[in-house]
Amino acid sequence: MLSLEDFNERLQQKVAEQTKEIRKAYEVEKQARIELERLNQNKNDFIIITQHHLRTPLAQILWNVNSISSGLFGAISSELAQAISNIDISCRRLVKTLNTFLDITQMKIGMRVLNILPVNIQEVVRDVLKEFEFDIKKKNITVSYKDEAKAWPDVLADTERIKDIFSIIVDNAIKYNVEGGTITVETERKQDMFIVSVGSSGIGLSKNDKAELFKQSFFRSKEAKRAHPLGMGVGLLVAKTIVEAHHGKISVESRGEGKGIELVVQLPLT
Repeated sequence: MLSLEDFNERLQQKVAEQTKEIRKAYEVEKQARIELERLNQNKNDFIIITQHHLRTPLAQILWNVNSISSGLFGAISSELAQAISNIDISCRRLVKTLNTFLDITQMKIGMRVLNILPVNIQEVVRDVLKEFEFDIKKKNITVSYKDEAKAWPDVLADTERIKDIFSIIVDNAIKYNVEGGTITVETERKQDMFIVSVGSSGIGLSKNDKAELFKQSFFRSKEAKRAHPLGMGVGLLVAKTIVEAHHGKISVESRGEGKGIELVVQLPLT
């Protein structure tokens, strides 16, 4: 039978051994975390450098395309004019994608500084809906939202970045909507947050896709891929990054596939 003294000695030895193992495991985890941070920084640097190098040739392509289409190098046929127009559209789409990736990267690593001021979200939403008026009418979509001023208190935000959020949301609400569908904008004040919900009829989300939407970067549901095969799933990633940079939240609600979707944005009140 062990004496109390021997028992304490063995217990201390066991504790010492376990402590040593824990410290060793902690050091391994610490080094792995440092390496991951280094790799992530390298990735961010690569993205920023690549984007800057791609912008210059794209700008030159766009300049030449505009010069040709304006007749600077002589008259062109209608067929060539159409081809030039297609090149122009594709180049501008690529420039927009590059700028989007740059925005995401800069926000994630803190390079982009937000110009935080009291902002009237009603004016922002109204401007966004005006910009998409042609697309809304083309798809015969009915839009409804609260127009009274008391339903729209000011929030602390960067006006341009907030406009980006709602441009992305409204664009998706149109793109994935049905012909003759609806878009509904509702507001709610909850403690120190202002909540804007943008609901739309359309493809909706399954339970699994709903759970994955903001977990995975560039995630696209099966329904979204069917509706627009060439999409990248970048928009909502940008919206999420901007909302979180404002210390806000973004979430999604859907009753299922084909039953529409509602995106909910929460932003700090002034």
